[in-house]
Amino acid sequence: MDERAFHQKIREAFPIIGEGEIEICRVDRRRRVIPVELSSVCPAAIKACPEFGRSAVYVRLKDLFAFAGSDDMASEVFRVQLSWSSNTILSTVDGSLLDHEISRPSTLYVLWMSGVQIEDDVTAADIIRTFQRENLNLDERVIVVARRRKILHSACTALKTSYFAWHKSPQIEFVGESADDYGGPSREFFRLLMQDVQSSFGVFEGKTGQMFFNYDQVAVEMKRYFTAGKLIAWSLMHGGSGFKALDSTLFKLMCGQADSAEEFDWHNLPDGEIQDKVRQTQEDIDGIVSSLGDWIADCGVPGIYNAAPKDMRRIYGQVIKHYIYFRTADMICQFKDGMNSCGNLWQIVEKNWKVFLPLFTNEQKGLTRDEFRALFTICWSEEGSNLREREEDTIFCWELLLNSIQEKQSTITFQEMLVFITGADSIPPLGFPGEPRIEFYTQESRRLPFASTCGMVLFLPRGIQEEEELTDLLNTALKGYLGFGKI
Repeated sequence: MDERAFHQKIREAFPIIGEGEIEICRVDRRRRVIPVELSSVCPAAIKACPEFGRSAVYVRLKDLFAFAGSDDMASEVFRVQLSWSSNTILSTVDGSLLDHEISRPSTLYVLWMSGVQIEDDVTAADIIRTFQRENLNLDERVIVVARRRKILHSACTALKTSYFAWHKSPQIEFVGESADDYGGPSREFFRLLMQDVQSSFGVFEGKTGQMFFNYDQVAVEMKRYFTAGKLIAWSLMHGGSGFKALDSTLFKLMCGQADSAEEFDWHNLPDGEIQDKVRQTQEDIDGIVSSLGDWIADCGVPGIYNAAPKDMRRIYGQVIKHYIYFRTADMICQFKDGMNSCGNLWQIVEKNWKVFLPLFTNEQKGLTRDEFRALFTICWSEEGSNLREREEDTIFCWELLLNSIQEKQSTITFQEMLVFITGADSIPPLGFPGEPRIEFYTQESRRLPFASTCGMVLFLPRGIQEEEELTDLLNTALKGYLGFGKI
């Protein structure tokens, strides 16, 4: 069969291809699809090519949206988003469907755009993917040995090794857990690492979502702020969900954005004594000058001695900015240097601060029932079979449970379920590498539901009759969950 006849045969078998240009591909041992250069696209050339080895032959379109038009044709430019991913794809980007993780029939949301939106409507996923293409070498791997109870120590040890390179793909190996890293261990590792950086490294203070830099000169000398920045950059570039801890006013100031801080809630300050002083700046000015004048002046506001009542709102904001930003400027600068040590990533964040705001602060809302439900494909047995009947019993209880979680009538949360199934506590900015699934097993004894975080599969028992029974089983499974490779 010659090349022309082969192309025609392919298009007859797969009408969706239409007249688009195709390319022949193979998969490597990490299941990545790789184009193969052939002298002629025909069966004889494919059989003679040594690159295929034991790989199957894949056919894909060269252009992702060959039918969409160029970006100056505003009426034909749009974004698509997989139902299980937070990543949106602009129709004018280069690459094939598989390059953008659309590898099988999927539910897509389509957003049509005007020409004005095209330049401004860039997502964090767009920027991170561009960064990956320009800076990362995912063909090379660096092994990271991790102890689950000492995640932060494990990460810092990895950074100190002579062979560590941030641009290589990390292969996480948890001590005592015989599981290969096909994505689950990495998601679990980076989630736990971001928690430890917040709570155990000594460079941040406050509560999650309102965290600030701790003023610690010893930590500066030890370059801990640099290390924190590098760890966060490392996580973000390799598919982590983000830091999601900084106070939003602080983040904006770090990105060089004008913020008067006059609307800042002083209750969010981590120091009770400072809270009391800042609160007093909102009271009668005469009493403030006599009791707090010197302290306010030391905060870089010497105008307090000549201030009028109308100036106090502005002075309140200046005191806030001193405490959360200018006071810790050395720490913040070292943190930025740490992020910039990985491909100048902080410069990219600062330039695109609006789209990165949800990844560094706690402004992103939690998952809703509809969002969580849309993540999953249910793998049913044959319709009309006894197995299918029992699976529908279980899914009926599953749907009731999701309603209870949405209405906060359950001890289980969507976040806990997502961690159990995927290893991540939120949908990463790049989305998941595949579609999470629900599969079933026949319960011969009281076996608990279990999950594969690599495959992102939740296994539920068939034949559950009551919501309370399913809730009890899942609660027990979640409480006994020790991480990847344990259940």
